[in-house]
Amino acid sequence: MADEFQPKPPQVSSTPGVFTYPTAPRTGVPTMQYTKISSDVDAIKNHLMWSEAALSYVRRYMTIGASNKIVDVIGSLGESKSCVAKLKSEYASGRNFANWHDAVAECARLGRLRGCGNCGEQSAIAYMFLWDNAMQPVDWIKVNDVDHNFTLLGCAKGAGSAKSRWGPRCVVVDPWNGTCYPGSEIARNRNSGETYTSLVQE
Repeated sequence: MADEFQPKPPQVSSTPGVFTYPTAPRTGVPTMQYTKISSDVDAIKNHLMWSEAALSYVRRYMTIGASNKIVDVIGSLGESKSCVAKLKSEYASGRNFANWHDAVAECARLGRLRGCGNCGEQSAIAYMFLWDNAMQPVDWIKVNDVDHNFTLLGCAKGAGSAKSRWGPRCVVVDPWNGTCYPGSEIARNRNSGETYTSLVQE
């Protein structure tokens, strides 16, 4: 069996959208670093670090915040409500998308551009951050029972709708709730009776 390596997550700065890799000692040039994956434990540790980086990345963009979180509504003096309403109107009036990936990419773009968004926009931003950095498989999940979206990293391919088949490397990335955790802990963090729909997996 060939050795497996995964990229280590970058450092996310305080500037929205800026993230860098450590500089190489000899050249001073930022260089992507890799970690050897010898087991599922190694993989999920790296996936959790990437998930934390994704949460940080989303937070940097949420300068206005969500329309359905009271702390964001109060903190923005109500601006988050009007911002999200405008964003959703712009998204709904946009072009038809060829596939779910394109739809998620546009959702993420608008969230980053406007500085606001609810669970859909925030999880889309996390999804695109991971996808753009070649952290795959990544999936965008819709909760069927309530209005909520989150992202999965490292889920077994084709298993996003069936949490029993997510596998030992799967991590839940839920920016709206500000959390990430192994997929095996989903029942501790969400209603154990929930069902999910995989919208896009890359």
